[in-house]
Amino acid sequence: MTVQTDRGIKPPPEKPEAEASLLGAMLMDGGLYNEIARGRLGPPDLSREQHRIVLGAIARVAERSEPVGFATVQSELLAHDELDAIGGSQFLVGLMQNVPTVAHASSYAAIVERTALLRRLIGVANEIARLALTREESAAAVADAQELLFAVSESTLHRDIVPLDVALRRYAEQIDARGDLRVGVRTGIESVDKKTGGLQPSDLILIAGRPGMGKTSLALNIVEHAAVVQKKTCAFFSMEMSEMQVVQRLVSMRAEIDGNRMRRGRLSTQEFTAISAASSELQQAPIFVEESSRLNVTDILAKSRRLQAERGLDLV
Repeated sequence: MTVQTDRGIKPPPEKPEAEASLLGAMLMDGGLYNEIARGRLGPPDLSREQHRIVLGAIARVAERSEPVGFATVQSELLAHDELDAIGGSQFLVGLMQNVPTVAHASSYAAIVERTALLRRLIGVANEIARLALTREESAAAVADAQELLFAVSESTLHRDIVPLDVALRRYAEQIDARGDLRVGVRTGIESVDKKTGGLQPSDLILIAGRPGMGKTSLALNIVEHAAVVQKKTCAFFSMEMSEMQVVQRLVSMRAEIDGNRMRRGRLSTQEFTAISAASSELQQAPIFVEESSRLNVTDILAKSRRLQAERGLDLV
């Protein structure tokens, strides 16, 4: 895999020295694999075949809950007829001898992870170029490209196991920083807010009910209250209603005028005034509407992420 630039062909980013130092450190301190590599780095993330073979052997030893070290890894390589492929036991010895310091193992891992991510990104970019050249349906090509980029993005997310005392400290810091401020987005429905404390960050809330029971109206009521009253940035994705229908419902709610009367158009002067005032309020509200019957989860995620980056996003 190479990259074409204005200055010619450029090889993909590689840090074989960091890979070697990381492997040598893990051979010297077997606990490092579980601490900094398990679930984070795998053989495909390394740029040299010898390094990939060694990391694969380390991973297999660790999976069996055996201690990782020179002897166990050498034995594992022998058992899989891989020792000769890396140049024999001397290669393992060289890895350990050339480690600058085991104390910097996490830094070596970060370097390896970063360059592996860049190589994956280059691979995805090449695949996206292939999609653009071979697909006739542009929408399908875009959807597949989004999936590829999302997969690269997701691969960067690592959640380490956290001791309870650390989690408690973080919670205490959060409570202290919050003070008397209410957390989350209030729905505007007092009974719901009392039970839930509002819609909290990362919560997935499902509004369930039979057709015609008012699920969409409830969702729009929450959006209207969040954006107009609390000034929260909201995104509303609709696969059924058009943009104009969404706007009409929001205006109807804010103006407190029956939607059927607005559709018929027989409105009094007082009602026109209320609609004008409601429209002015809604113009200042940070609400973003997307209508499409072909929306999928990837589309919603991509648009939400862009909105989050540009404006900040409180509610979808």
